[in-house]
Amino acid sequence: MEFEHRPHYQTKLIPFSWFLIDPIQIVMNTKNELIAVIESAVNKGNFVRTIRKQKFAPSQFYMSLTTGQQLGPVNVQGDEAQLVRKFEEAQAYLETLKTNTEKSRKAA
Repeated sequence: MEFEHRPHYQTKLIPFSWFLIDPIQIVMNTKNELIAVIESAVNKGNFVRTIRKQKFAPSQFYMSLTTGQQLGPVNVQGDEAQLVRKFEEAQAYLETLKTNTEKSRKAA
């Protein structure tokens, strides 16, 4: 019995047809405009205090900064379910930023 030695990385080739999902396309479809505005404000040295959804214009949001200024209207694209999801994601992201900022202040 003769044994042929093959390195483990050559044992099995994966067919290209298994990769039908484009990860770049997934990222492009899940863009959250509210998080982009929050990150932009933080990069400029401002911190967002609150996010408000407009009652009569559900695709427009306003943000209050800690300096007392207001950002908006921020137009967000999507149906009602997507708007709610993006709003909740932005609120969770904002709470995470606040928590991380408070922890860094306590450590200093």
